[in-house]
Amino acid sequence: MGRYNYKVPYKKELITITDTELMQRMRRCGHLLYHRYPTGMSQNRILLILKNEGAMKQRELMERMNIQAGSLSEIIAKVEAGGFIERRRCEGDKRNFELTLTDEGRDRAEVFERERNAMAAELYSCLDDTQKQQLYDILGMLLDKWCVGDTCCTKTEDKPNA
Repeated sequence: MGRYNYKVPYKKELITITDTELMQRMRRCGHLLYHRYPTGMSQNRILLILKNEGAMKQRELMERMNIQAGSLSEIIAKVEAGGFIERRRCEGDKRNFELTLTDEGRDRAEVFERERNAMAAELYSCLDDTQKQQLYDILGMLLDKWCVGDTCCTKTEDKPNA
């Protein structure tokens, strides 16, 4: 048994778990995932999206990341100041900006992607492929239930590189 006294129950020895216990376990997992990611997650996420999907308008990126315009502008300003992206006015519509990665931005995105993949492999190394699929399916069911009518929920997992 591990630190949190879990065991994989077999069908004949299922244990009763309260909804509150389940919620507490989920909260603990969320806390660990949040704190194990490197700092600047939103900045790195922008770089990954641009690396994997190419140049895009600021509005498209806002919709893709599901964040407010003001929040995105603040993050973009930091990434641009770091020399990782370039922001240019769109040819056809001077009101919009197109964002592209610089060479340094592409390098940083690749490093972040490798680090994130290594971290994910470590985090889920205790699960076999069947368990990973079951967990993925269960989490999907929870998200479907929890996100009904919630405008902050999007299906970004359909695009795994972000």
